[in-house]
Amino acid sequence: MEIAAVSKQVATQQNLIMSAMVFVVLGKSGLNAVLPVYGADQVHSRVKKRDFLHWFYFFRSVGDALANVVAGVAFGLLLPDTHQLWRFLPTILSVALAFISFLVGSKYYMGSNVRLKESWKVISVVCSCCPITSRIRSGSRRMSLGVNVKSIKKAIAEKKKRVRRMVQILLVNSSVFGFGILYSQMLTTYEFQARGMDRMINGNVSLPIPETYMLAFNELAILVFIPILVKCIYPCIENRGRSTGYFTRMGFGMVCAAFSGLYGIILEVSRQQSCHQFDGVPKLSGLWQGPEYAIIGLGETLTFIAAMEYSYLEAPTGLRGTAMGLFNLGFGLSYCVALIVVTIVDKLTDWYTVDLKDTCLTHNIGHLERYLLLLLGFLALCAISFVIVAFYLSSQKRKSAATTSTS
Repeated sequence: MEIAAVSKQVATQQNLIMSAMVFVVLGKSGLNAVLPVYGADQVHSRVKKRDFLHWFYFFRSVGDALANVVAGVAFGLLLPDTHQLWRFLPTILSVALAFISFLVGSKYYMGSNVRLKESWKVISVVCSCCPITSRIRSGSRRMSLGVNVKSIKKAIAEKKKRVRRMVQILLVNSSVFGFGILYSQMLTTYEFQARGMDRMINGNVSLPIPETYMLAFNELAILVFIPILVKCIYPCIENRGRSTGYFTRMGFGMVCAAFSGLYGIILEVSRQQSCHQFDGVPKLSGLWQGPEYAIIGLGETLTFIAAMEYSYLEAPTGLRGTAMGLFNLGFGLSYCVALIVVTIVDKLTDWYTVDLKDTCLTHNIGHLERYLLLLLGFLALCAISFVIVAFYLSSQKRKSAATTSTS
């Protein structure tokens, strides 16, 4: 009876945790799609919109850094025996403060409400494109609404143009998909790599949660590079009469992701050699993981923010939230693909020995370098797709500009 009661209690707790995670995912998805769009709508020029998206990502990374500091220092070192419920307190307080500050400043925001008259115009055009409603609204009623064949064709052409632009945004986000496959490994493979490395600093201070401190390198890179890009590099390039194109930044970001993966492969080979040399005792410092996190942090700054800009600035009016949702969809799908690849590799090979607590044992080292090489292959395929799409869209834009100038 006691065992059954305990099992029932555990099952209830698991269901509550899963429900909470679902609500967290829904809330985060909604905020990621709406908040940057709403914020960028508060400014007018493209440069200011670009800068806002950079600073939005900057302060989001500040929150991530603070969360890691609280988790690593406060609960990892100072209060290791703290109950799990107290670990959620900083998150709850930060969300409450953010909501209060948003409400306090809401009177200063430019509204985004659609007037009733404008809404009726949109509904009227959509209904006019539908075969059923167009037959019903024939004769004098159709004439009374001022809908004719010419306006219908114009509405259909405009609709096709909007759909075409959304498809372009979806294709461009292939770079986010490829980058995200490797980026997701910061939370999985790189942490697993840390298990077989020395967690001591100067032989005195131990890092009980090494992945928390390693993520700090990634966040530090973001916090350093964003101000440099916004205040120094972008103005310098623009003062010379050149533009900081979306595709160029995305491409450089994917190159950074590739370098991070290559560095991880070299580090993994060195780690294995060190484990063999010292009979399974980890001697290679975990701080050597810092560059692989920092490099991919630079790539994140270039690729993700440029993709956010493209999704926002190139989206049709009224569909910017949807375009931002497509950006987040590409990023989320990359996590799913990475998880599927990990599952398949774990079943078919001994590369990814996820059940081990210490990957430095001489007979349980694994082959993470092969797994990272496989991920680089996925990144290369997505990069080829991205280059083709970027070249096509750039050529179409040049043709459109040439046609406009001649006319």
